[in-house]
Amino acid sequence: LGSIIGLFGSMSALTVGFLVDKFGARKILNIVSPLDSMIGLGRMFVTTGAQVFGISMAASATMESQFLTVDSLAYSRGRHSNIVAIIVQREVGLSVGRFLFLLGIGILFWFGLPLATVFVMTSLAVLASRLYPSESRANL
Repeated sequence: LGSIIGLFGSMSALTVGFLVDKFGARKILNIVSPLDSMIGLGRMFVTTGAQVFGISMAASATMESQFLTVDSLAYSRGRHSNIVAIIVQREVGLSVGRFLFLLGIGILFWFGLPLATVFVMTSLAVLASRLYPSESRANL
């Protein structure tokens, strides 16, 4: 099943690449990010194997779409400035954000957080990362 999900992600990458060329990376990213958040919430309600497969395919498509659009924006911006600094800034921010999020979830688990709440918090974190008005986003 993992191969089918990977194949679906690859096919969605081709489709998203075409859509980015046609409509622009920002527009696609603004459409895909809320979809990823909804998929995160949908994972909370998964009960059967078919639902796991379906939600994994949808998550694969949205993640691939986000990677392609963000990379497209970063490389477009890097044409006119130092591409290494842009990529390092993005990766450091992602790593610090993941660490802080996992630390927060770990602390909440320690105090008895129900597992379903993790899915809600994850989807809210995905939306919050898209809505945060940072200087780097303004330049993308």
